[in-house]
Amino acid sequence: MNELISISVGEAVNLLTPEHGLKSLRLPYRELIGQQAHFDFYKKRKKLTNSQNKVHSCTPEVTIRGKYHSQNGTIIQLKGRIDILEQQEDNYCIFEFKSIFCYPENIETDIIPPRISLQIKLYAYLFHIGTPNVNPENIICKIVLYNLADQNEQTKTIPWSVSEMEAKLEDLVKIHEKQKIIKLEQKKRRVLIGKNLSWLFQNYRSGQDDIIEAVAQTFKDDGDILINAPTGIGKTMAILLPALKHSLKSGGQLFYATAKGGGRNPIVESLKMMLSKGLPIIGMIMPSQSELCDKYPENCNTLDCDLYPESWDLSNKIDLPDSFKKTGVLLTSDFRNIGKKMKICPAIIARAASLKADIVIGDYNFIFSPYARLHQFNDLKDSNWTLLIDEAHNLIDRVREEFSFILQYDILNKAPQLLKQELWLHVDNPAAVKLAEALNSVTASFTRVIEELPYESVAEVELEQVEWDSHEKRIGMLLAKFLISSPTRVDRDLEKSLWKTYITLKSFSEILQRDQDKYLYLGDSSNNVINLCCLDPAGEMREMYSRFNNIAAFSGTLTPLDYHAMAMGFGEKALVKLEVPGWIDENNCLITVASGVDTRYNNRSTEASAIAKIIRDCIKCHTGGYLAVMPSFEFLEKVYDHFTDIDDHYEILVQKQRMSYDDRIQFTRLLKRKNKTTLAFVVAGGQFTEAEDYPGDGCVGVLITSPCLPPPDIIRNATLMYWDRQGENGQGIAYLYTGVRRVIQAGGRLLRRTDDRGIILLIGNRFLEQPVLGLLPQHWQESIMRDPTDWQTRIADFWLNTDMGTIK
Repeated sequence: MNELISISVGEAVNLLTPEHGLKSLRLPYRELIGQQAHFDFYKKRKKLTNSQNKVHSCTPEVTIRGKYHSQNGTIIQLKGRIDILEQQEDNYCIFEFKSIFCYPENIETDIIPPRISLQIKLYAYLFHIGTPNVNPENIICKIVLYNLADQNEQTKTIPWSVSEMEAKLEDLVKIHEKQKIIKLEQKKRRVLIGKNLSWLFQNYRSGQDDIIEAVAQTFKDDGDILINAPTGIGKTMAILLPALKHSLKSGGQLFYATAKGGGRNPIVESLKMMLSKGLPIIGMIMPSQSELCDKYPENCNTLDCDLYPESWDLSNKIDLPDSFKKTGVLLTSDFRNIGKKMKICPAIIARAASLKADIVIGDYNFIFSPYARLHQFNDLKDSNWTLLIDEAHNLIDRVREEFSFILQYDILNKAPQLLKQELWLHVDNPAAVKLAEALNSVTASFTRVIEELPYESVAEVELEQVEWDSHEKRIGMLLAKFLISSPTRVDRDLEKSLWKTYITLKSFSEILQRDQDKYLYLGDSSNNVINLCCLDPAGEMREMYSRFNNIAAFSGTLTPLDYHAMAMGFGEKALVKLEVPGWIDENNCLITVASGVDTRYNNRSTEASAIAKIIRDCIKCHTGGYLAVMPSFEFLEKVYDHFTDIDDHYEILVQKQRMSYDDRIQFTRLLKRKNKTTLAFVVAGGQFTEAEDYPGDGCVGVLITSPCLPPPDIIRNATLMYWDRQGENGQGIAYLYTGVRRVIQAGGRLLRRTDDRGIILLIGNRFLEQPVLGLLPQHWQESIMRDPTDWQTRIADFWLNTDMGTIK
């Protein structure tokens, strides 16, 4: 049976030609404005039909289809839509109307790009097939280029021939055959790797074999899996191997989603290990645009960047150099370098590589953000991707932030102020005056909302969706008219500010259209902002899961599992919830509680001195690095104040707010020094308690003060009430789970290698009380309750019985 290729004219042109080459400036409501220009052109042609006898008909939007039988027997079924079809006595005239927005000095309208030419020629060929009684010489192609900037209209006749188009369609068949062969070879290669992929080590750590079996069976049964497994057991490799094996055996690809840039490192090391074992994996880091381009975001547009793509679809067509097709892991520097050589935006290079790699490692945003999402995850059709979500406890807050929005008065007010200064240059432009009025209306609406609040307060506000939708549409259309009607390009600073205002309003309006029951609308009169706070992003996550064949989400802090399964949006398909029990080698680790201290929020100031003494006494027991984990910067300062008389036996480091990258690196380096006792005061939930490794003496003790519950605020209280209304544990979801998760994450910094040893000291009575105690990992609870003696005796005995250095 002959193969049938069903394809649109646009898709065929995209495969056969480079991009269209018309550097058109961006405009709000570009499609709508283009449609209006197209309709105006049709009306003008229609008028000619009525006034000239030689024009018999003028028909817009003519759908056209046809089949071409190639020389090798393949049938190409083409379909498209002609902008305007005119019958002029014996001739049939096909019009292709293209509106562009470009200042006259920036465009060569005498040159018709090959993409547009080929499109109208294929329309002519399809019309010829459908009307065989019409001589091809009587089918005339005309391209109309209409520049919105100066209303200049140029019509050009494009010659064509049947033989030329059939030769192009033969080329299309060859391209299709080549792509089919490449995909088949790619699939064969992946299937072979998947069959040969096996465990890379001689044995398993505790729990790894259970994880491997559960992931393999779940994916085989076409389900998803949620895994809570303790830090240090090697869960990354235990999940990656069976997931990658399943994905490759089906010829598919795997996306490994991470919450932070530092989260890439373990998976990259795992891939390098596979490569060292001879497995020909092609992996890549998917960098953000800010990592790839020094011009982003300020100068990332069609005029200020020579590498800016005319279409993001270009990623489907790039023929990557051979170096990209070899096994290995492609890094950010690779994409930057090859982008410069090929003179193509490195973000496009990275997106092109992501279509070909076996495994892509990237941030959550490339899946869950509507603004940064990769092209291949926009569509439900023909998905053959597996998704792994690392540190999955972070996903809920990340997606919640992605679908929340803060509207700042300063951003809204900047554009009208700049426009007011420039208005004298646009006195003859009615759109400029109307735009200024519209901008003032927006700031007036904002001010009205804020003025209803008490002075310097944060409170819930009411927002009219219709009002803000109207603002967004009005500003968008007037901005477009203003840019179009300006005889020269608008001042750059003004243009950027106007665009920022419009995009801000567009994002704000889109959020307002979402389910209001899952949102809290806040006004902040002290900071002059309106905050749309998403309370439950489960629906947004669930909608994205449908793009993947199978999903494994995992972390060491997914307690309770039932809550995380619900809050993360799982449940559309069969979900396996796996709790991997942890264990403690008493020779390697001790977890104990320093009780007698009340760390509740109201008592922290009075207890700071006692906590400082506990920390002092603990670090004197053994040489090495210690993390003193505090619930907040405020409380950190209170405890640190009791360390002003620095002991010669140790050095103190203090985490600061908004530390630079270099400062963080130096902080970690100092903590990891050998044969030196270093005490680092850090805050729970930050860089130093989540994403860092401190092997060996880098961390021999983690001292955690209080369950690290976040402080009460109006958003968390609203979250509490929302989940209570859903019949869930609102207090736990809003406060308790977050606090205990931070405790477990901080404790997880201790044992990162099999030969690491150390202690976790939990400071405060609440660690011995429910519900906090019950939320700690089972093996923590067992270690805490194993010995009733006081913490000092237990720590002294622990160090006495280990072979890890000299007792002080």
